[in-house]
Amino acid sequence: MRYALIRTILITSTFLFLGINCQQKTDVSDQVFVKEIANRILEARSTNTHIQPISKTNDNVSLDKAYEIQIKLSEELSKTYGPIVGYKLGYSDSSSLEKNNISIPVYGPIFKDQIKKSGEIVHASDFHNFSIENEIVFTIAKTIEHKINSIEELVPFVKSVHIGFDMSEGIFDGPTTIVDCVANGADSKYFVLSKGLDPVKTNINDLKLSVMFGSSTVYKGSSNKVLGNPWFALKEVANDLIRRGYPLKAGNVIFSGKVAPAYKIRSDNAVGMYKGIANTFNDIYVTVK
Repeated sequence: MRYALIRTILITSTFLFLGINCQQKTDVSDQVFVKEIANRILEARSTNTHIQPISKTNDNVSLDKAYEIQIKLSEELSKTYGPIVGYKLGYSDSSSLEKNNISIPVYGPIFKDQIKKSGEIVHASDFHNFSIENEIVFTIAKTIEHKINSIEELVPFVKSVHIGFDMSEGIFDGPTTIVDCVANGADSKYFVLSKGLDPVKTNINDLKLSVMFGSSTVYKGSSNKVLGNPWFALKEVANDLIRRGYPLKAGNVIFSGKVAPAYKIRSDNAVGMYKGIANTFNDIYVTVK
């Protein structure tokens, strides 16, 4: 009986050791993979070159793994663009949520030096392929530490609402998926905000937003495309950020998502002035040179 007990303990210990050892190897392998993909994206962004989408070169990358890649990438991008000052939402319309089997929009970080003032110049050479959207933007008044259950509960946490340009650089060569968007931090390069308005006095329900390029309207849609109302998108993402340990803080800006398909054009054809328009908000401008 004694020897049988010792034998059982030894066998159990061996399997436990092998299990721990395999788990350690898996963890190390995952860390190497995350760092490798983050470095690949970083190089493409730094050199303004195309790479194959992550979803095409690596099978079965989960959404959680894409967020791990995003975090590693953000650590490096913050060295160039400064600290994270907010988030850009993506896949925030109901059809995209359903198509991708997700319940809330995805998001990526906005860095301090990515935010430009209205009227500033950005350079076409900063983009491989240029795209632009006009979105509803929120500025946070105070840290959101606890789950928000309603829009009424959320409003006091918002300092101001804006319209804003979201401009992306297009590093991926070919069709992308939600995994590519998240891994690359929601894809954006620069942002422009309008002057903020009082969130209590400003109705953003069914607000019409557009972008003019020269004399042509190249982007037009309603704020209701964002989960029926951008406030709902903000609530869901604020709660998810709390769950992940990154609560929204005072001064953070949140771009709530596109209201129409982004206007996309080759960067060498993107030169000119863009104007963002929405009733009650000041127009915003950016010039690509």
